[in-house]
Amino acid sequence: MSVEVSDRLTRALADRYRVGREVGAGGMATVYLAQDIKHDRDVAIKVLHPDLGAALGSDRFLSEIKTTARLQHPHILPLIDSGEADGLLYYVMPFVRGETLRARLERDHQLAIADALRIAREVAAALEHAHQQGIIHRDIKPENILLQDGAAVVADFGIALAVQQAGGQRMTQTGLSLGTPQYMSPEQAMGEKTIDARSDIYALGAVTYEMLAGEPPFTGASVQAIVARVLSAEPQPLSMLRKTVPRAVEAITLAALQKLPADRPATAKAFADGLIESAAAPTRATATHPQARGSRAARWPWAVSAALAIALALVTLRTRPTAARAPHEYDVLLPNTSSFDDARRLELTRDGQTLLVKLRDSSGGAVYRKSIGRGTLARVGTAGALDQLDDNMILSPDGKWLAVCQGGKTKKVAMDGSAPAVTLADAGAWCVGTWTSDGHIIHAQSYQSGLSDVPEDGGAVTVLTTPNRGAGELGHWWPHVLPDDDHVLFTNYRSNLATASIDVVSRKSGVRKRLVEEATGARYVASAKLLFFVRAGTLFGVPFDADRVEVTGKPVALLNDVAVTDGTASASYAIADNGTLAYLPLASAQVSSLPVLLDRSGRGGAAIENAGLYEGPALAPGKDRIALNVREPNGVHEIWTFPVGSGPGTRITRSAGNDWGAAWTPDGRSLVYTSEVRGFYALSVVPVDGSQPPRTLLSTPFDHDTPRVSADGRLVIYTLSLITGTRVGSIGMAAGAQDGTYADTSHSIARPDLSPDGRWITAVVYEQGQYSVYVQSFPDPSLRRVRISGPQGDEPLFTRGGREVVYRVADSVFAAPFDPATGQAGPPVRLFFGPYASNPGAVNSRSWDASRDGESFLMLKQSPDRYRRHVVVILDWLDDAVRRMKP
Repeated sequence: MSVEVSDRLTRALADRYRVGREVGAGGMATVYLAQDIKHDRDVAIKVLHPDLGAALGSDRFLSEIKTTARLQHPHILPLIDSGEADGLLYYVMPFVRGETLRARLERDHQLAIADALRIAREVAAALEHAHQQGIIHRDIKPENILLQDGAAVVADFGIALAVQQAGGQRMTQTGLSLGTPQYMSPEQAMGEKTIDARSDIYALGAVTYEMLAGEPPFTGASVQAIVARVLSAEPQPLSMLRKTVPRAVEAITLAALQKLPADRPATAKAFADGLIESAAAPTRATATHPQARGSRAARWPWAVSAALAIALALVTLRTRPTAARAPHEYDVLLPNTSSFDDARRLELTRDGQTLLVKLRDSSGGAVYRKSIGRGTLARVGTAGALDQLDDNMILSPDGKWLAVCQGGKTKKVAMDGSAPAVTLADAGAWCVGTWTSDGHIIHAQSYQSGLSDVPEDGGAVTVLTTPNRGAGELGHWWPHVLPDDDHVLFTNYRSNLATASIDVVSRKSGVRKRLVEEATGARYVASAKLLFFVRAGTLFGVPFDADRVEVTGKPVALLNDVAVTDGTASASYAIADNGTLAYLPLASAQVSSLPVLLDRSGRGGAAIENAGLYEGPALAPGKDRIALNVREPNGVHEIWTFPVGSGPGTRITRSAGNDWGAAWTPDGRSLVYTSEVRGFYALSVVPVDGSQPPRTLLSTPFDHDTPRVSADGRLVIYTLSLITGTRVGSIGMAAGAQDGTYADTSHSIARPDLSPDGRWITAVVYEQGQYSVYVQSFPDPSLRRVRISGPQGDEPLFTRGGREVVYRVADSVFAAPFDPATGQAGPPVRLFFGPYASNPGAVNSRSWDASRDGESFLMLKQSPDRYRRHVVVILDWLDDAVRRMKP
């Protein structure tokens, strides 16, 4: 606060208080140490920021703040006085000679578990007292928790509520927000009008989490990023951040952080009682990894806990070779996101000192970095140059540059932001590649392309390979250059992983040859003279002669826990020259989920009995059945139907490739879906009773989006993912119907849906670095176009006879009114949110479905496996692999 304001306060209160030095400042007020002249005691005077005070008005604020004076509790800092001084609104509280919990955390980072639980219980007692009188704090955070002789005292009780009640809309217009993002409940972050005591319980859960873990449950580079994570992400389990936290403590803390208020402890007392029970519970035992017994836990304090090791072993069935010398192994926790396909691309710098992971976050695709052996995984930020990235990344040999795809272009970006981004090519949406030592980047520009060669400083793009469509080749992916800078290993992908192979091509001669069948993700390590690849989730090594470019021995299985994605053949591992291995475990990539059927308020329950590896949920018109993409044990996706409630499922498709993206016909008798076989995509229809075989409506070499069937059952709407952009098409259901093009665009359009009257299409459009939902006229798109959602809107559907568009933003579902007669859209409202899986911007399977009447919503609720996302790093792993390779 300015000196002028300080002087005004001093003059106006001179007969009652001697105003001294400023002792703190926050989002709403500045705090001064002062002397209460009448009672000869030190007090703290908090002065609202002038802009906020002017917006509120003194009479209403001072009337509202009187409710706080009723609170008398040993762990609540009482209100002594309040008023207006020379136009400034202020309130007075006792001055606590101690420190704030924030200061304690900044000094100690993490508190002793006993201290953390005691402080949490004391704050809970204060909250319980206030809640019983109908007063909600609304801004519980470490800054508002004072430590007086070690005991917790909560300050600013009811101030946030008083500000809101007094200010109303005027408060919003000041641009100031109530609450602190890291501790806001989801309902408070979304600006819900009704906030009850459970919002304070959420905030106390966040504070308790920070006292134990050393950081809040959700962090980010901006307020928007934090709020997005509060709404859509889940906190990392405390046991993965601090193994000595008792299970019961973790359980009650995570319960307080549930997205839905109904899922949290009902009262502050219930939360405190949970902590009391937790204090009596034994601390979890620790142990070494099953394959590294003995003294390793004593040598490495970061060894995983027994509970986590057992859980991961049960989920992933991980086995590792027994080594004469146990390597140093630890986990790198990944930020929580709601995407199915996180972290499929990771890299190590050649010296093995830095790990890079490509993830989705609130800003879109982003790169995260961690120094091996120290620090935490942190987002790499270079003034927007690494925001809104498309899939994957390519690391330069010196580790200083990344090649990325952004906005349909291939760019080179300095990791430290020391140079502006350089556009290398005007095409690029996938960016799987390798960076040669002679200054070239070999990469696949799109999902269905071969390999291209572009100079690292830009220039002419040379086509290196072209997929042989006649042989069923879909794409050439995941290149890796050999030390001669001529030969490039790559994955030749056809229908599925079982038919993929490792091939090699010469940059000079263009000659290609096959090296390994049924394999993906080739990497060569010159020091060991070994070629590594992944087959069915197992990492293999095979002796390799780089001079003759040929395999010289038999493959040996080294690690059977590497995540691999069938549709993209991505094998998530990296090996550095110093022998460090980093990989994404299978359990961190394959997340099981349970289909749930909800109403418009988010209430409901399980749609079927068991969770599984499901995608693409589709609700039958009668709401009595659902269709799902089910990942089979061999990694292939097939379509199944299940009765809502209980009962066995029925497998609908049995093709030689992958089947996904089912949509019901209006009569509920058939499904329209996409199949991928030998590099070609078929849009097919099949009766669910098995009375007839599938009938192909359309077959192309280009990937299809999830189709939608028109309300009259006569037309199918779909998209084709072309190398140059997207085509939105329509085709009749009748035999021999002609395919029609609705729109060809250079940007991405996904997941279209046709209105019941056949006059409008809604779809998600990717342009200018963000996804948004639009409605356009049909069949002529030029007549009208209206934007429905803000940034990150996705997966839209028409409901209520076309008078509403529902869509997703991360884990939230929104609805916007739409007038099909005029093409006018109204403001969207959020219906509900929760731990429901989504895959922002993906073009294959939808992550949800809604009934045509807009009353029922089919979602995929993620299981606790979601919380185990981590990358495993093993030092000296290569030495052990070489020993395993010896006869």
